[in-house]
Amino acid sequence: MPTSTDHNQVFENSVLQAAKELLEPKLATLPWHQFELEYHSPTGRARLQVRCQQEADSPVRTLVLSVTFLHDSEELQLSNIMMPLALRWERLGKRTIKAIFEVAHPAGYDLFLIDTVPSFHDRLLKRNARAVTDDIVMITPETDLVSDIGSPKPNSSEVRGYSIFDVLDELDADA
Repeated sequence: MPTSTDHNQVFENSVLQAAKELLEPKLATLPWHQFELEYHSPTGRARLQVRCQQEADSPVRTLVLSVTFLHDSEELQLSNIMMPLALRWERLGKRTIKAIFEVAHPAGYDLFLIDTVPSFHDRLLKRNARAVTDDIVMITPETDLVSDIGSPKPNSSEVRGYSIFDVLDELDADA
């Protein structure tokens, strides 16, 4: 007979697989990445964490995703979602949130994004997420994580590199 612990681990692995299916092909283009389900003995809570190394010559590791499983209250708390620079503007963060929600919601779990910065919080509200506090939102079936709402991808004519030396030369020429 399956126990609640078995059920919890199956659910945790389903969330892991959803995130992995979406992120693994993209993260594989980077020098290093890791998906890890960690268990914390005092609390009995599980946490999914995804890390990557963006540059081969840098030991810095980036925390891409952190999700804590609160089985007693049937909640997932997503406290970190930060896409590496090489993977920005692909809607990968929102698609990851959607993939996790699509596993959590049918299982009866609520998905909360916690500790959000004000700009991200506001963008999620424009997408019909439900405000819980000033830095927590709840993802609902009405939350639009697909459309280009509030943060359109810039086209190449909008993005231009600058050299500080060119800017200084321009300032000198104007003086």
